[in-house]
Amino acid sequence: MPFDLARNMDLPGAMCWLIYGNIHRIAENSGTIGAGELLGYVITHEIGHLLLGPQHVPHTVMEGQWNAQDLKRMSARGLHFNSSQRAARNLAMTRIRKERDEIIIASLR
Repeated sequence: MPFDLARNMDLPGAMCWLIYGNIHRIAENSGTIGAGELLGYVITHEIGHLLLGPQHVPHTVMEGQWNAQDLKRMSARGLHFNSSQRAARNLAMTRIRKERDEIIIASLR
């Protein structure tokens, strides 16, 4: 059974919603992961969308629908970004930092 924990607007950088009631209920019913851990994975997944776009990638933290096996992998710290997602995330973060630094420098002039 897929878990509906969050929704995004399928627009990179637009917005995301975390549905904590669902997160807490699923964690409680799973018996394998705590609500705080699951919340961390949901936040990571949604920030991934904000940085990487709307695509989902199976067998990664960007999986489109998590199942019971994914929750077990999460509880063992076994669900991650893949290497291409990490590279894209790092590029996005570098771009964001550069833009931030340019704004700060411009405001100091």
